[in-house]
Amino acid sequence: MSPQQDALRFLSSFACRELDSAMLRRLEKRILVDLPSNEARRVMIQHWLPPLSDSGGVELRTDLDYNLLGQETDGYSGSDIKLVCKEAAMRPVRKIFDALENHPPGNSNFPVIRLDTITTADFLDVIAHTKPSAKNLSQKYTAWQKEFESV
Repeated sequence: MSPQQDALRFLSSFACRELDSAMLRRLEKRILVDLPSNEARRVMIQHWLPPLSDSGGVELRTDLDYNLLGQETDGYSGSDIKLVCKEAAMRPVRKIFDALENHPPGNSNFPVIRLDTITTADFLDVIAHTKPSAKNLSQKYTAWQKEFESV
């Protein structure tokens, strides 16, 4: 990467409210990228948890109401949504680990192992335990945008 690309990545990942006035003067464009819309959240969830995902011989199925989940994740950032999707995908895997850990030693008859389908209820349970990271900061970022925006 070029030095300009490194600087851009540094500035884009820096918390905007922590930049001093000297740094702000040097930035030609200051654009706030807001939290994803309902539609964007729906598309992200569908991307990370499609109806059928087959990677490396492991088949993961979902039965999700993507419209409802897009609405229920209001205030979640893209990173939050990815985290929630990963957590939902881990639920069937954890059930397999539990079954293997509770298998009696010396017994060579393992139960048939199959990943459960991830349901809307599973996803809703995950978001009940995983709160959005940026929802409370939204007003601060909006105030910053009003004061410093340059487009």
